[in-house]
Amino acid sequence: MPWVKRLTAAIFAVYFAFLLSGCRENDGAKYNRGVKLMAEGKYEEAAGLFDGIGTYGDSSKMAMYAKAVSVAEKGEYTAAFSGFRALGDFKDCPQMITYYTARQYESQATETNWSPRVMAAEVYDTLPFFRDSRERAENCRKAVYDEAVRLAGTAQYTQSVEMLKAMPAYADCGKLRRYYEAFALEQNYLYSEASAVFLELGDYKDSAEQASAVLKRGYETADAQERAGNQETAYRIFMNLGAYEDSFERANKPYYDLGISLRSEKMWVDAINAFIQAGTYSDAETQVRETRYMQALAKRDQQNWDGAVEIFTALGDYKDAATQVSETYYRKADTLEKNGDQEAAYELFMSIDRYGDAFARANKPYYERGAALREAGEWDEAVAAFEHAGRYEDAETQVLATRYAEGEAKRAARDWNGARAAFEKAGEYGDASVQILETSYREAS
Repeated sequence: MPWVKRLTAAIFAVYFAFLLSGCRENDGAKYNRGVKLMAEGKYEEAAGLFDGIGTYGDSSKMAMYAKAVSVAEKGEYTAAFSGFRALGDFKDCPQMITYYTARQYESQATETNWSPRVMAAEVYDTLPFFRDSRERAENCRKAVYDEAVRLAGTAQYTQSVEMLKAMPAYADCGKLRRYYEAFALEQNYLYSEASAVFLELGDYKDSAEQASAVLKRGYETADAQERAGNQETAYRIFMNLGAYEDSFERANKPYYDLGISLRSEKMWVDAINAFIQAGTYSDAETQVRETRYMQALAKRDQQNWDGAVEIFTALGDYKDAATQVSETYYRKADTLEKNGDQEAAYELFMSIDRYGDAFARANKPYYERGAALREAGEWDEAVAAFEHAGRYEDAETQVLATRYAEGEAKRAARDWNGARAAFEKAGEYGDASVQILETSYREAS
């Protein structure tokens, strides 16, 4: 019957509506499912679910939290941090900011830019039990460690050392860094220093073997450099090796021999520099002074008087350097005298008046000049010359003798006044006092 069918349909409709209303998920269940989705890492789906239950509990905060985690997982850290900060102390937001800060550092690391990994590890260390922080910190440090080892394998020791230095407490970084530092020192020709580091490391890896092997490698390198004509590089290495084998001699003998050769060619400055480079090898220090001595002699031969004196003076007590100063002045004075500069010669001879016949060389010309002028009747000029001769022989007596001779000459010319004045200047020479009386009597009469 039609009405039976209609009634049956209505009953079924009510029944199914009742079933559907019973199957609808309530807000609490949705919330719990959202939490489960979060635990499964389905943050976007969880955020959508929390948004759908509106004001139920802390659903709105959970929605924001899920969204912040979702964008953080996608690497959108700035937006994530903004969300976490807005939530304040909700759930673990402060820890999440720290955690994703470390994740952000980690994401910035590249093969050549390794330091963000170290920074990330240090931040993860502040949250050792949070999420996978401990594992991530370990992975970051291991990645840097492995890269440092790889770089060392290609002899990039300096970079490797820098990386290991940033993680002093990780694995064997402390010793491994020193190990690679030794090889870096070797790259800079600092073989002795490298050997000392290997010795310091004791039985770490092959350090004991390397301590002696590095010195042998250095010696072989220096030998090769010397044979190739790179004497400066060879010198640097041999000097670094010091007492190893004959390194000290190998370093310095070439410069000593070069000094001898250059000196024989009168290349004084270059020879001196070569001997200086030879340092304490053999008598190199004495050879420096000997070369300067010979240089001074050469300068004197070239009449470079000041240059010679400067060097002889600087040589101090070496050989007869002090005597050679006087000899140089003597020769200069002799040259001045021969060139007619008697006054300059006199000054110079007198500055070394105790050397040889310098005193006589200074004064004799004036003594002889005085005698000649007296002979010519140039009385005042003669007196001046004898006075210039100072204490030479009897120059002081000759001054008086000249005035006496002047008095005699003027007396002969019947210049009684002039004669008396001259005899007065003769002092006690001869019978000057008698002559003063005689000329005064003649003048009066």
